[in-house]
Amino acid sequence: MIRYSMVFVRLRKTHHNSSTDPASAVPAPRQVKRGTEYFLFVLKLESDCYYVGYSSKPDLRIRRYFAGKGSDWTDLHKPVEVLAKRSLGTLCESEAAAKTADATISMMRLFGWRNVRGAAWKSVDAETTLKQLRAFGYYEVTR
Repeated sequence: MIRYSMVFVRLRKTHHNSSTDPASAVPAPRQVKRGTEYFLFVLKLESDCYYVGYSSKPDLRIRRYFAGKGSDWTDLHKPVEVLAKRSLGTLCESEAAAKTADATISMMRLFGWRNVRGAAWKSVDAETTLKQLRAFGYYEVTR
């Protein structure tokens, strides 16, 4: 569900004519998008691998992974089942991406960084993923 709030601008009344009145230049109230409901999902893949993702339309996105139209990681390790799907709440996309990054790191700690991809870490190349994790400061995950 998309939530909207009304944005109003309140100006003091002045004694200007309409052509120079600042209030005449103010547009009518408009709706501002405050956020979208995002979902986090975890896919179990072949070869004991995992993928962590997020979407505002999770069922559609998950179907794309199972249809072979996901990421390079899920092309290499085919999806077997959906382990989890939960709402992250109504927020902006950057917040959803940050929560997905946290979940991906947690999964890497549990199952090993070589077996998990998601968020900023989507490369199928182990060396690239290792460099990315270290660049983000996650040295302990790579041990």
